[in-house]
Amino acid sequence: MAPEAPLLTAELLAQFEDELRRRQAPGLAYAQPGLTDEAMDALVKPLGLRLPAEARAWWGWRNGTPQYAQRLLLPWREWLSLEEAVWRAADVRERFAGELLPDDSGPLWPDEWLPITYATGHVVLDCHAPVHLADYGALAEDVAIARAPSLGQLVIWWTQALAAGAYIYVDGAQGWVDGDKQPEGLANAWL
Repeated sequence: MAPEAPLLTAELLAQFEDELRRRQAPGLAYAQPGLTDEAMDALVKPLGLRLPAEARAWWGWRNGTPQYAQRLLLPWREWLSLEEAVWRAADVRERFAGELLPDDSGPLWPDEWLPITYATGHVVLDCHAPVHLADYGALAEDVAIARAPSLGQLVIWWTQALAAGAYIYVDGAQGWVDGDKQPEGLANAWL
């Protein structure tokens, strides 16, 4: 039997925040306070979603960054507020309505998806399953590949990558860069 995926907890988020502070991640300075369960429910209501516990832990910890602030959480990953996540989900739902994956196995953007970060594609929470990467900058065959069994696992990977020097923030115009110390076994930390 495979080990159970670690769920996102306040302890994992505190460890992640400690590593972000050590690396002087600028997005942390602009992070908005976490949301209450009531606020989260009101925001996702138009999408017809019920947030799972991990999503509540994520947006209860911090509500991303304002849209025009220094918002990079990690290299190439904009830290989305729940308001912007809802807006992006609604926008992508509309743009890809009725479109199927290349193998016709399901919708290109399932209604259960809610993005947590954005770059050329979204890291999304499937409100009924694991974390997925939906990268619309890549070929359609790359869409919806499961990369992490839980948001907790993804945060662990990010924390380990930061601690190992795989991601480095260089103050000034350079910003986040990839370090040369990609830890063994963390191929998915780039999510």
